[in-house]
Amino acid sequence: MNSRASQNKPELWIEEDRLLFFAETITIKATGECFNIEDKLEKIHTYMLDQYNSYRADGKNFYEDQRDIATKCKCTPKTLGKWLKVLQALGLLIIDESQKSHSYTVRSVVSQQHNLIFSYPKLLNGKPSYDHEEALKRLYASQGRRNVKNHQPKTEESGKNEQKPVVESAAPAVGKPDGVPVVDIPVDADVPANDDAMNLDEMFNEIPY
Repeated sequence: MNSRASQNKPELWIEEDRLLFFAETITIKATGECFNIEDKLEKIHTYMLDQYNSYRADGKNFYEDQRDIATKCKCTPKTLGKWLKVLQALGLLIIDESQKSHSYTVRSVVSQQHNLIFSYPKLLNGKPSYDHEEALKRLYASQGRRNVKNHQPKTEESGKNEQKPVVESAAPAVGKPDGVPVVDIPVDADVPANDDAMNLDEMFNEIPY
C-alpha cells in the first residue's frame, strides 16, 4: 500500500473524481460482481469522504443523519440508501450500526483500487473515454514543467551575481518541500427530476486534459 492509500486520500483529487466520474462499471476482482455506475455514486462518496477525513483530523467519529446526507447530495433518502449499499460492496464504506447513531468509515478510491476494475465507455474512435494512467502522466509532466519554470529565474540571477566584482550575501531561496452479470442499480421513480444534476465545470476547471 502506497503513502496515498495509507493516508486514505489521494495525492491529487483527480485520482478520486475521474476514476469514479468516467467509470461506466466497477467490478470487484475477488467476486466478479459488477455494478453500473451513475454520477450520484461519485457525489455521495466524495461528500462522505471529505466529511470523514475532516472529523478524523479532529479525532472524532463521523456521525450524520442519512436524511441530511441525502439533502446535501440532492437525492431522496431511499436513493441514498441504495448507493450506500453499493459503496459498502465496493469496500469504500463501512457503517457501524452498534449504536443508535450510525458512524461511518469512508475509504478513498486509491486505497481500494487494487481490488477493483474500472471500465469506461468507448468513444467514436474506439478508445475508452478515460485513461487514468495517461491522465496522471500528463498531470505530473505539466507540474514538472511549472516547477522548472519557477526555479529557472533564480538560477539565471544567481549566475549574473557571480560575474559581479563585488560579492554580496544573498538570502537563501525558499524552495518547495521536496462474462459476469451486471448488477443494475435503478433510479427510483420518486427521485426528483434534478436528482442527478451536477455542476462539473468547477470540478475539472483546473485539471489539464
